[in-house]
Amino acid sequence: MREGHNSQLTVGYKGDRSYVVRGNNIGVFRHTKDGVKYYATISRLADTKGKNFVPKNVCASHEFCEGLSQI
Repeated sequence: MREGHNSQLTVGYKGDRSYVVRGNNIGVFRHTKDGVKYYATISRLADTKGKNFVPKNVCASHEFCEGLSQI
């Protein structure tokens, strides 16, 4: 997640996770009693045909949207 800039942030109400979109990557951060800490990166997002895409809308819960991202 070194290139580009952070374009979106969504904070989950379950699971103590936050998600930051940067280009076609999503950074995953966990909430701890000591603050927010890096957890993982979901890299090189692509559709089922292998074409890279940048998420336009993100949602951290299936209860509020149909999937993590909407193209």
